[in-house]
Amino acid sequence: MVNDHLSSTSVNASSIKEWTIKDPLLSSIVIYLRSGWPDQQLDKEYQPNVARKNELDMIDGCLLWSSRVIIPPPGRELILQDLHETSWSQSDEGSSSSYVWWTGMDAAIKDRIKSCPVCQESRPSPVPAPLHPWEWPSQPWSHIHLDFAGPGVLARGGGRGGVSERGGGDKKRRWDE
Repeated sequence: MVNDHLSSTSVNASSIKEWTIKDPLLSSIVIYLRSGWPDQQLDKEYQPNVARKNELDMIDGCLLWSSRVIIPPPGRELILQDLHETSWSQSDEGSSSSYVWWTGMDAAIKDRIKSCPVCQESRPSPVPAPLHPWEWPSQPWSHIHLDFAGPGVLARGGGRGGVSERGGGDKKRRWDE
């Protein structure tokens, strides 16, 4: 079963079993699954697994959360590489997590997508924000605006050699100062 989920990756069940045994956190969880969870509060690093304790299982020496294989730290980078080679996108983040899981996996996928130039070029453009025009003011000086131009802008733009300028106006009377 575990090998079916991992058949398209470079990670196999025997590697996961070995990594799980060597990992202090995951090996503790294996012990808790076999002998029962402790009554006292566990450390913060255990909390994501404690929250799922009724959904955790072990098959072929590999931990599973529901039908997802829990990947120990040494295999996470390999899984990320394999997922990335299948041309994922941000929308694929959900489908990849239906086969494998680890604490912080969604953040790791988002970081990988953000750091990949190809993913950034091929991602869809954001939906443009709708325009919201300003409401026309009911009386003079009830809606004013100010514009500032700093010394660097004017100095480079041929202005008054490093002098700051400001402008403002009243929208109702269309008066600018």
